[in-house]
Amino acid sequence: MLKALRILICSSIIFSSPVVFAGALESLYFPNLNIVNTLNGELEINNHGIYNIKYEIYHEELMFSDRYLVDKVQKNVSLLIDFSKTNHFDISNDCRSRDIFEIYDLSVSTLNSESFESLPTGKNRWGLFTILPEEEYRVAMIITHHQSIITNEALIAHEVAHYFWDRFCIWRSSSVTSEEFSQRYELYYRELITDSADAR
Repeated sequence: MLKALRILICSSIIFSSPVVFAGALESLYFPNLNIVNTLNGELEINNHGIYNIKYEIYHEELMFSDRYLVDKVQKNVSLLIDFSKTNHFDISNDCRSRDIFEIYDLSVSTLNSESFESLPTGKNRWGLFTILPEEEYRVAMIITHHQSIITNEALIAHEVAHYFWDRFCIWRSSSVTSEEFSQRYELYYRELITDSADAR
């Protein structure tokens, strides 16, 4: 249950006004869309150690607020630390801590457009995580909006799990793939939020 989230989480915002530069993912895949960078900042998460996450948030459609996205990243990374320790995944190697985490709030039609056909993730996508090979120290998550609040939360949890698996280089010590890890965590997260809803 969410009562287990007994940790200190603090967020330090570096600056929070629209800026003129484009994100690396935007420049690579959809330079002609009207994407707005609304918030850049850094999270500090204190749970079995201190972890910092530099992030940038971009919107095509303002379906999710910046605060909602920041809160969900905080919550999920903290839960992923506990999930990993409980399930004996080695997260001692914070190998990609310098990465900037680009977060995109896009429409479903944009995510499934020709711009993304080169990415090996198939059609009918609702979310996406990718490393940006042409940009050192940058990764990106794309999320789209569902009518279901639980589905939205589970989608974000799944994509943040991909980020977490990559950031801590879990592949170096486990045969579990990024997709398997993310599916297992998503199931765990869905159970948490269902238990929390039932307890109200």
